Amino acid sequence: MAQFSISIFLIVSTLIIYRQVQHIKSRELGYNKDNLLDLRSSPALVNNYEAVKQDLLQTGVVESTGLCDMENLDISNNTSGYSWPGKDPKADVLISIRNINHDYIKTMGMQLIDGRGFRDDFTQDSGKVIITEALAKMMGAGSAVGKYLKSDNGQDQVMGVVKDYIYGDFYGKPDPVIFYSQPSRGAYFYIRLQQNAQSEKALSSIGAVMKKDNPGYPFDYSWVDDKFNSKFTAESLVGKLSGLFAALAIFISCLGLFGLAAYTAEQRTREIGIRKALGASVTGITGLLSKDFLRLVLLSNVVALPLAAWALSRWLESYAYRISIELVDVRGRGDSIGADRAGDGRIPGREGRADVAGEEFEVGVGSAEGSQGSVVHSRGSVVHSQSQRFTARVSGSHLRSTAAFHSPDAGRRRG
Repeated sequence: MAQFSISIFLIVSTLIIYRQVQHIKSRELGYNKDNLLDLRSSPALVNNYEAVKQDLLQTGVVESTGLCDMENLDISNNTSGYSWPGKDPKADVLISIRNINHDYIKTMGMQLIDGRGFRDDFTQDSGKVIITEALAKMMGAGSAVGKYLKSDNGQDQVMGVVKDYIYGDFYGKPDPVIFYSQPSRGAYFYIRLQQNAQSEKALSSIGAVMKKDNPGYPFDYSWVDDKFNSKFTAESLVGKLSGLFAALAIFISCLGLFGLAAYTAEQRTREIGIRKALGASVTGITGLLSKDFLRLVLLSNVVALPLAAWALSRWLESYAYRISIELVDVRGRGDSIGADRAGDGRIPGREGRADVAGEEFEVGVGSAEGSQGSVVHSRGSVVHSQSQRFTARVSGSHLRSTAAFHSPDAGRRRG
């Protein structure tokens, strides 16, 4: 039984780890990481930004460009030295600072939800900032546009608000961000490709522009989505190792099960022969021999599933943004392992109802042989005698069917 329990534990672990990683990767990031390049900037790219931008747009493979002093995935350049009217003096709010140009927010695919963005002429936005939604909420009710933030360097007026975006800690809530219009500090040059651009052709065209406009510097670029995926290397490795050990445990368990089945069949050869002579079917004999094995596997599930749920729940507690694990969820909601099922065997006015997580069907029963009407539940099957109406709810869309039958077995629904 131990090898079956270990196999089940590893299988469940592999599935949960995979789902957790996919859960994070599919999280709303607040920007578009696809078709996005970043490269180290240089004085030539910063000082001649507009000319380089036009050359890149004329290639036909570039959609937009932008400058920022930090990589968009990094958590650095932050401070807790900001205050605003109504802030709790005891609150220590860590805020990240980003110096960008007027094209950065559009190039990253961020969503401006209030106010306006920076102008082309950054001098017109001196003393103005754009903040993220999290900071806007901290500043109190109503629009944050027009409110002031104070620091040791003076005060800045909020002119725009963007939706929160994920950076730094991808499993938790990101710190608030303040954006300043300071293109001269742009240490990273971002390039967004056209949606239908071919990567090799696009890189060749961009490389030619960089060779002309940024001589003396190599065209050393990175894909933002590759950097994003690299943040999950440890979790992906754990998932792959769990999958490998699960496959090995399943293989060993199958060998043991095969050996046990062969031994049992050999010990009961005479019994099998007698049963065959008396007219037993192959299916019946197979079921007879498999009964003990199935009991062993079910017992292994009883041991392994709660243990796996407990261990993986402890592992998931280290992540603020995570899936949930529930052994039984009678409402059929959330992320769960185990059975999602609820039933009601009452027959008010010859009507029975059972809910199995979401989809609905009805079976109308005609005249039936037998006496009192009854509903029997056994592993997802429902048996009817007499004429009554049964409604079950199963996950998904609605399906309705009506049938007439005349024996208790005719109304059996198999899961």
